[in-house]
Amino acid sequence: YPTRLWEENRADLNGALASIRYGERALRVLCETHSHEKVVTFMRHLRTHAASVLRQTLSQIDRKIWRAQERLDDGSELRVAITRKGAGLRFDFGGSAPVHAGN
Repeated sequence: YPTRLWEENRADLNGALASIRYGERALRVLCETHSHEKVVTFMRHLRTHAASVLRQTLSQIDRKIWRAQERLDDGSELRVAITRKGAGLRFDFGGSAPVHAGN
């Protein structure tokens, strides 16, 4: 608050809602076609597989630091440093502007 372009924000929200509704309908059809239990089982398999692929990909990333910085519309600075830490990534926003009341 206050938003600058309400029409664009509303269009973005409507697009997000439409995609959620579409996904809900598609999930209902899957459950009606293959059973709720089977869909849940395969969703679990998919989540496990995705986690495995992500861990494998992260293990191949160099142990270096990537840095980026950007300024928000009000001039506030946003900084991030990303490093590989163990099997994951660490995101450090140190040096960024403090939290403020704007969006």
